[in-house]
Amino acid sequence: MRDVPTFLVVPLVLCAAVLLLSGVAKLRDTQATRDAFTALRLPAALGASVAPLLLPWAEIALGVLLLVARGWLLVLAAAATVALFLAYLVVIARALRFDEQVTCNCFGALGEQGVTSRTLVRNGVLVGTAVLAVVAAAMGASLPGALLADAPATLGVMAVSALAGAVTLFVLGHGPQAPAAGFTGSHVPPFTLLDAAGGGPVHSHGLFEERTLLLFASRGCGPCERVIAQWDDWRAASPGIRFRVVVNDASAALLEGWGSASVADGALLDPAANVLAALGGGTPTGLLVGPGGTLLAPVAVGTDALEALVREHGTWVPEDPAADHVEPASHAPAEPPAQDPAEEFDDAEAYVRTEIPDAMVLDEGVRPRTLRELTASTAALLVSINCLCGTSRDAAAAVERWRDLLPSLEVRLLSSMPAESLPEELRPEAAFAYDHAGLTQRALGLTGSPSAVLLGADGLLAGGPVTGMADIEEFVDAIAEQLAAAGAA
Repeated sequence: MRDVPTFLVVPLVLCAAVLLLSGVAKLRDTQATRDAFTALRLPAALGASVAPLLLPWAEIALGVLLLVARGWLLVLAAAATVALFLAYLVVIARALRFDEQVTCNCFGALGEQGVTSRTLVRNGVLVGTAVLAVVAAAMGASLPGALLADAPATLGVMAVSALAGAVTLFVLGHGPQAPAAGFTGSHVPPFTLLDAAGGGPVHSHGLFEERTLLLFASRGCGPCERVIAQWDDWRAASPGIRFRVVVNDASAALLEGWGSASVADGALLDPAANVLAALGGGTPTGLLVGPGGTLLAPVAVGTDALEALVREHGTWVPEDPAADHVEPASHAPAEPPAQDPAEEFDDAEAYVRTEIPDAMVLDEGVRPRTLRELTASTAALLVSINCLCGTSRDAAAAVERWRDLLPSLEVRLLSSMPAESLPEELRPEAAFAYDHAGLTQRALGLTGSPSAVLLGADGLLAGGPVTGMADIEEFVDAIAEQLAAAGAA
């Protein structure tokens, strides 16, 4: 053994470490391993067999042999490792040709889950390392032999290898991405999806007229398949919630026949998965939102989080499979009760006044001012836009008219688009407030475009927010009537 360089044990130890890590991670989440068989489109019979249960034990056994075996047994173990890593490489290369991105759970719940070209390169490196391990074993290298021959040198080589691996992991590696920040009671940032049936745009400000659970899912995703299998049970247990599935372009053509017919009812498209990326989650991800775009629960990522979400907000009980099946409730949007904005503006019990949030705008697009500074001497009506759709253009054009109607108030156009980017006919002559990145709009709960909110001169919100041109018109008229009544008194 003294004629065999000590460094030759490095590929053996590295392959053993990968196999042991992968095997233990798979044992900790056996369902994730079975889901990977589904996501990677391996034969259904293979996924339903004992293979997903045996795979982690096989990896652990190979990892142990690479550490303790010698001679031909070690050569055979190293060759089996090459074969296993090659099989992984082929499966990953095949998955990269699928229309949609899949998750492989190659290391259980650890590490990067999405199958990308990065995954292919990683597996190629593992194959190369395993080939070096075969060469090392054939030359007579082994960890027990190296320790017997020169323990200090062998331990030193292993320590340096472990340090190099740790540095690589921290510099290049990353674990699962956490969901985007969002707390119960906050407002969902505005976004646009497409209607799966007609292809027309569906804006978030019109999507959440009732309590709605958006489920971001994709075909071939094991956890998504389990969620879809429970779709009708969840809907039946949560009659006050509208369930709508959101898929990407690749899964859109596969909606028909996916689970029950109700899955395709009201389905939406997130073509390039941009909205899902903004949420920071993979599939499945659930977003439970109430009227006005208020987040009713933290973003739920994964089957466990989704099941907990439905349990908390419905009556779904998974432990009782014998329970009578209840027909899913109809989820046709209910007509919201008519409300006079004047009553909202005037009735202290109907409108709870809260503090104006700590937020800042650029006055006239140049000078930074807080919202409280804007209302230091008088109340202010902010008319908010974040796009140039037809109603937003109408609202921007109406600011001057509303300013004439409410001369005692400060009426400003609040825009997340700088003034120079607006069409010339919409550029305000005065009283323009630029909201960089829409942070102030978000703080005020102005999720739709156009929206409006009334800020009081006493540091409290005085009315709104309201969304849509018609509601803003009514809101302005109600304020004008209230001010006129106060002046007459």
